[in-house]
Amino acid sequence: MDTSTRRLPLGVCASIAPFNFPAMIPLWSIPMAIATGNTLIVKPSERDPGAAMIIAELCQRAGLPAEGGRLAKRVQANLGAKNHAVIMPDANKNHALNSLIGAAFGAAGQRCMAISVAVLVGNAQQWLPDLVERAKKLKVNQGFEKGADFGPVISPASKQRITGLIASAEEQGGKVILDGRGLEVPGYPDGNWVGPTIIEATTDMRCYREEIFGPVLVVIPADTLDDALAIINSNKYGNGTAIFTQSGATARKFEVEVEASFLGDIPFYGRSGIDFYTQNKTTTALWKAEDAIGNKASVDMPTHH
Repeated sequence: MDTSTRRLPLGVCASIAPFNFPAMIPLWSIPMAIATGNTLIVKPSERDPGAAMIIAELCQRAGLPAEGGRLAKRVQANLGAKNHAVIMPDANKNHALNSLIGAAFGAAGQRCMAISVAVLVGNAQQWLPDLVERAKKLKVNQGFEKGADFGPVISPASKQRITGLIASAEEQGGKVILDGRGLEVPGYPDGNWVGPTIIEATTDMRCYREEIFGPVLVVIPADTLDDALAIINSNKYGNGTAIFTQSGATARKFEVEVEASFLGDIPFYGRSGIDFYTQNKTTTALWKAEDAIGNKASVDMPTHH
């Protein structure tokens, strides 16, 4: 008896790219989908379709066929997110604060994996003034200007929504300790500018409950790791999370008990990528000598022995 398992392509797959990563998302999808024998449809954002057009031209130059087959199902989607970072008091302060600034404000916070909530545990709450001072040093400018840390948000509508959520925090009793509204950048009077913003808030406020998708970091205090876990696990937008600690036991407890999709790992390549873009097919073949010489067919249920 021979038993073998092989991976087969799914068929037609789709990659729907958002405006904030118009090249990266297709480039996550195209290599693995094509390498595993699938056809891929790329749907770019209507806000910036140019990157997809360039990628399509590069695919043509690389020799990809002009047509493919049909059939599809499986979905891998990154949707709304409210990603929390837990800062424990035993963390390396310099590393934790620098990482938090980068994760919260890089790309103007317009990343599905951006950290939008910092949960400061215990004595780490005393680091908040230092966090604000580091955020103040970020330079906001047009993306191609030298020294710019991040640029504008994608559209006037996005800016309006972000500033509206900041205002809602004030109305609901939150404290805007670093305000990026009203930012002016010389030479770009009509830009969709929002500077780094940090808000002390509670979990019942709109600025915490809704995805802001901008350079806004909401800060929530917690007395213990268990309190921090309860906060994260009560939020329905747990796309990703992180913890800063020097305790292996604390990190393991967080890893086991937190309810979020990603903990510092986005499995788009390697074995995870192959698993996603293929399906298992198992074949069993039973070879019996008597089958070759028998002259009477059997209507019994076949058995593998």
